[in-house]
Amino acid sequence: MKLDRAALIAGIIVSVVICVPAALIGQALDDASSSDSPSTAVSLLAVLVLAGLVVGATIAARQQSLDAPLVHGCEGID
Repeated sequence: MKLDRAALIAGIIVSVVICVPAALIGQALDDASSSDSPSTAVSLLAVLVLAGLVVGATIAARQQSLDAPLVHGCEGID
């Protein structure tokens, strides 16, 4: 199957812009001595990383022009 390269790159860029800073901040805030219960901030940043992946996939699926949104990242697009 052919892929829409521009749509994929747009989705990847959005995901990287959201996920990488959130992951780096979460890693910096994570305290190895208290690994049994992560802080609320670290948990929220982990959720932000997951949300960034979903947003990037949605961007790629919506911008693609090949009528293949599932292949480009997201299910359930019009």
